[in-house]
Amino acid sequence: MGAEDRVPPELDVTDAEPKDWVEALSTPGPGQDQAMGRLHEMMLRASRHQVQRMRTSLPGVGNERLEEIANQAADEAMMAVLTKLHTFEGRSRFTTW
Repeated sequence: MGAEDRVPPELDVTDAEPKDWVEALSTPGPGQDQAMGRLHEMMLRASRHQVQRMRTSLPGVGNERLEEIANQAADEAMMAVLTKLHTFEGRSRFTTW
């Protein structure tokens, strides 16, 4: 793994994780809203990081469009996670699943 593949320290969110992501994301109410917001924030940070790594392969694409790409990727990742939430078995950390 090269230096460019390592997750930056600011993306390490272990202290901010709910104890039970599945429960937090599945139970309607303020806790669910918080968990969804936190999960989307994590997805957005990761997608921004990836978009920046790929920036050289996207010549002529401005910052606004790059932000749109990162947001779209985060939204799609969030939907994928929520759709498969019931399959999480807890054999790994939720954030690495």
